[in-house]
Amino acid sequence: MLDNPLVCALKKTSHRAREGKAIAQSECAIAMIDTSDGFLGDLGHICEESGVGATLIQEKLPISGDLRQAAQNLGKDPYDLVFKDSDDYELIITCSPDHVDHNF
Repeated sequence: MLDNPLVCALKKTSHRAREGKAIAQSECAIAMIDTSDGFLGDLGHICEESGVGATLIQEKLPISGDLRQAAQNLGKDPYDLVFKDSDDYELIITCSPDHVDHNF
């Protein structure tokens, strides 16, 4: 069980400070937040502070095979595990439409 990538990720949390700094320095980002409160909660913070809404295209969100398997084992939808409370420290980044395809 300890060699499970999801267990390892939980036990050895990491942050995206380096990536966040690079994105901030690119001046492409309008807003950025980590997902430590769950994806939807943190996206909600951005929307509330910005006075805007968001449209998610669920199929475009990256879901690892390990997470899909864990969700199946638990009888859950993998997107429920991503959208709700989590211990992830990934980044949500907003930008203008002309920067959407920018590679970092």
